[in-house]
Amino acid sequence: KQWYQRRVAITPGMIMSLNSCVIDDLTTEQHQSTLEMEDFGGPAVDCFIEGCYTGEIAVDKATFRELNKMAHAFKVYWLITKCFEYFRHLIHQMTEEDFEEMRYLFEEAEYVLKALKKRNFVNVFIQKISFLEATKEMFVTSYMRDIPARSESQLSLVVEIAGNSVQLLANSLAASLRVEGAQLDDTSRFLLKNINFTALKD
Repeated sequence: KQWYQRRVAITPGMIMSLNSCVIDDLTTEQHQSTLEMEDFGGPAVDCFIEGCYTGEIAVDKATFRELNKMAHAFKVYWLITKCFEYFRHLIHQMTEEDFEEMRYLFEEAEYVLKALKKRNFVNVFIQKISFLEATKEMFVTSYMRDIPARSESQLSLVVEIAGNSVQLLANSLAASLRVEGAQLDDTSRFLLKNINFTALKD
């Protein structure tokens, strides 16, 4: 089993403090000598520590979410920017046919909105996917094939992405309810409340 750092020694004036006003406050004002990292996972912790010492860090899919969380928690502004630029790079590279990549980026953006209360990731995703109507239709239709597995937060964003294409949502909901044994669960009720059925055209 691989070991990762969970408690980091910190001292006033150390390089980590210079990279983070939060860590600086912990050392100079609260006189803490260790930094607890239990809330953050796996290899991203080691990447974060090394990055705060060197000023350089390689963000990838395996570490992106946790690094972004740590960057916001400890207010490491250069890393916040780097994570956002990495996400924008992935958005730029996203192809119209790659649903799995779209799903990954959508769910990362939704996580940032829900956990960090930052909407910039969602805005970049919606701007990209709304550029071509066919891409938006493919994503909404594919993502809504498993409505019961989606959270209300995710469904709210899908409704926003669909925009005036209400028929896409109505068709997805109808298909979900036609499945043998399907029930009107909480997610289906949520959609019924949030779809603007008056926008449907004959």
